[in-house]
Amino acid sequence: MKREDHEFLRLSGSRPRYFQGSVNLPPSKSFLHRALFVSSLCATESKIVAAGFTLSEDVEASINVLKSFGIVIRKQNTKSGTNLLVNPKIISSSRREIFAGGSGTTARFAIAFAAIPSDGGHSIISGDSSLLKRPMQPLLDALDQVGASCYSKNSDGKLPVVVEANGIRGGSCKIDGSISSQFISSLLIACTHAQKDTRLEIQAPSEMVSIPYIEATRFVLRFYGFNVKSKKSRNTLSFYIKGNQTRIHGGKFQVPGDMSSAAALIGATIAARGRVRLNGVNPQMPQADSAFLNIARMVGATVSQNGQSLVVSARGSTDGHARKKSLIFDLKNSPDIVPILAGLAAALGRDVRIRNVGHLRFKESDRLSALSKELVRVGMKIVENQDSLSISSQRNVESKSKVKPTVLNSQNDHRILMGLTIAGISGRFKELLISDPSCVSKSYPTFIDDLKTLMRGEDILSIVKRH
Repeated sequence: MKREDHEFLRLSGSRPRYFQGSVNLPPSKSFLHRALFVSSLCATESKIVAAGFTLSEDVEASINVLKSFGIVIRKQNTKSGTNLLVNPKIISSSRREIFAGGSGTTARFAIAFAAIPSDGGHSIISGDSSLLKRPMQPLLDALDQVGASCYSKNSDGKLPVVVEANGIRGGSCKIDGSISSQFISSLLIACTHAQKDTRLEIQAPSEMVSIPYIEATRFVLRFYGFNVKSKKSRNTLSFYIKGNQTRIHGGKFQVPGDMSSAAALIGATIAARGRVRLNGVNPQMPQADSAFLNIARMVGATVSQNGQSLVVSARGSTDGHARKKSLIFDLKNSPDIVPILAGLAAALGRDVRIRNVGHLRFKESDRLSALSKELVRVGMKIVENQDSLSISSQRNVESKSKVKPTVLNSQNDHRILMGLTIAGISGRFKELLISDPSCVSKSYPTFIDDLKTLMRGEDILSIVKRH
């Protein structure tokens, strides 16, 4: 039997001689998801501008899910990229299983969205093998409290989830915010169409994760004119969502550049000791991964804002920082940049400890475990705890006799692949082969091509096949 070939991203083991240029950032996946779902609840058509030339797999998943509910979405191709025209028809239950791909945001937003119609039907939300492992029960429990009928088909608190189309009553509910902010965002959006007002109380608000993503949700809701307020005291955090907001008009929403993608490019720039200009940044729109800008400065890079562009320079600036004391980061609110930071720590040989990121175990992969295993394979010393990761500048001794490349497993996780790529670009490690490079299409389809462009085609990274 002929063995099947598999694709790998090959990194040569050398640092690029040249790493410079300008990149137009892909659109923010977080804002695109939110703009699509919120505009679908408006009474008139909306235009979502600057959605990029190539939509990510996660955004395509949200578009397809909304179409399953009867929303009409058209793509308008322009010289500056794709616009999305959202025509919000009457929301109905789906007549077929709704497939959210590997997008946790899509699935969680869709579950609450599916409870809005009152046509007596039902919808089944499912996803790929990685999404089927991710928790959904806190959202199901909260929806039950506001009168929606939904349940896990396999009674395990995970997808597939069945949602009865009997409407959302509203009222008061409590939810745990320590696993995912997506549960809260989903309720904030869907409860605008509840029959009466909703009070959403966050249990143990001090343990809440990814708060900037909730702020992004509220930003989009306010932009379109939906009434969602918050009240915070010493020990409580509550959101108040006015019900029956069915006459809000649509609008024109400009999508900002994606700071998650920016973080990956900045990490690569620092590892390669290069200089880049990143276009499409909007600092007025909250994005959790903007936190990476300060991280870049802390390791010696120069970061400056020029209008809607960021200029990042790391030419030799990180050398004097390599011997400084260990850096400790609390990334509870910015979990997506943990793989980028881990890869950069390996690239620079820095002692780094990343705290309060236990919720990374519930992403596309168990990201703490994946990073630990793969960075150990390239000789790094790693300490993995339940909610933290420590990376040591002291490397384990590698055998000099090894001539074969080190094979790394991306876990088919776009963030893991980006982090490992950053480590490899530094030239500190021998030849690397990272599995499943196509997984970057989930969020940043042109990531590898953009890196090649910045290297002016130098043979540092390439896609190869092997058994």
